[in-house]
Amino acid sequence: MTEVIDHPEHVDRQADYGGLVQQYWEIPEEVLNTLVMVKAWHLLDVTYDEGYYDRCTYCTEMLDGEDEFSVPVCEHYLYLTETIFPATWALWDALGDRAWWKLEHCGPSYLHEPDWTKLPEGYYAVPDPRGIQEMTYWRRKNHKKRGQSFGPWPTKARYGWVLLRSDIPEDLPPEISRDTYVRAYYETLATPYRQAIVEAIEEDPVAAQHRFADFNTRCCYCGNRLTNDLSKVYGIGPECRKGLSPEVLANYYRPEVGKAHAEHH
Repeated sequence: MTEVIDHPEHVDRQADYGGLVQQYWEIPEEVLNTLVMVKAWHLLDVTYDEGYYDRCTYCTEMLDGEDEFSVPVCEHYLYLTETIFPATWALWDALGDRAWWKLEHCGPSYLHEPDWTKLPEGYYAVPDPRGIQEMTYWRRKNHKKRGQSFGPWPTKARYGWVLLRSDIPEDLPPEISRDTYVRAYYETLATPYRQAIVEAIEEDPVAAQHRFADFNTRCCYCGNRLTNDLSKVYGIGPECRKGLSPEVLANYYRPEVGKAHAEHH
């Protein structure tokens, strides 16, 4: 029996950056590289003017799937036919129909944008969203003079896809600058990875903070070492507990952790 492939309009577009990132991790590296190059093409004809991005009329119609074009072929057409179309077809063949539609129509452009600025200030631990056996650690902080930040902990930690200078292909087509390739790489891989992290924390911020405290024996609010059993039960040190209401502290209290410490001693 032939499997029916849903048309893009009927594909479930619910937010799932974690699922998208895991799918990226499961496909071959050369396919990922092709995906980045296809993204680079999409960025080629984009210009920034007076507060918004625009692209030539031909490219807009082509990307919208028009059967007939109302304008002459643009300067990008040769690059399309010689490079991007074959690469896209190869990508389709490598992934199969269903996975292709998922990448094309359930990818980041259709998902909600998890907002890390809405996370409570503190430290978090979530499993690597690619599905590998690794814990990742993050810090959300309000700075007095530098606004807000969200990034790996410790500062020099690197999680997910990281692009080094040596990773940028030396044989890029002349139409694609190194800057365009870097932007395509981050929009394709690094940004969805970061969004998957925020998405995972949003599901249960308290649990993510508990994991940080348990794996590092550090306060999930300030990052300092936890030195007494009660602090380890909460995952929060005595000074940070002073500023929290009983209702908030109740969410962090875990008697099973206290029992484990007692048995350990």
